[in-house]
Amino acid sequence: MFELHRMPAKDGLYYAVFVNYEQRDEQEIFNAAINKLKSIPEITLTEVQIVPYANYITGIGPEGKFDIFLDIDYGTDVRARSEAALNYVITALTI
Repeated sequence: MFELHRMPAKDGLYYAVFVNYEQRDEQEIFNAAINKLKSIPEITLTEVQIVPYANYITGIGPEGKFDIFLDIDYGTDVRARSEAALNYVITALTI
């Protein structure tokens, strides 16, 4: 369902961006990712937070914390505090 591209780690965070070749609405991608993660019992999600430049949701999975961000300028990405957490979320979203 999703394709993600890993980015270099920066400031202690590990990143992966959602590939959007079809130029789908980024809000649609963000919502679909949240719905997919909600279906996984091992993951707990907070409520969506809305800030001036982005919407985001924080999750906790077996490998640690992560965030799904919808940035108004750059699209949707995953940000994790550990490489293991990022790997877990990528696997969860791409199976």
